[in-house]
Amino acid sequence: MPKLLNVYQERFTVVPNEALFDKRLDFRARGLLSTIIALPNGWNFSIEGLCELVNGDKRGEGKDAVRNAVNHLETLGYLQRVQVKSSDGKFTGYDYKINIPPIT
Repeated sequence: MPKLLNVYQERFTVVPNEALFDKRLDFRARGLLSTIIALPNGWNFSIEGLCELVNGDKRGEGKDAVRNAVNHLETLGYLQRVQVKSSDGKFTGYDYKINIPPIT
């Protein structure tokens, strides 16, 4: 049987098979989820930032495509927007949490 020989020994990302084989995800959403999983904790999450990651040679996805994929991942429960409040209880924005398995 053929084998995959992985040449990347030092830096790698573990992507759960559940996310790779979820038939509700198209290739765009699956690829974006894999990219998001590879990002470090504390990465400044934004559509523009994601676009920069996937548009290195200008052949990647546009803002609308990335935004739609993020929304799809949210709808399926893979991404969760968590409200962030300041110490005095005022809304300051959102953090994004990865959920695998997805929450329903």
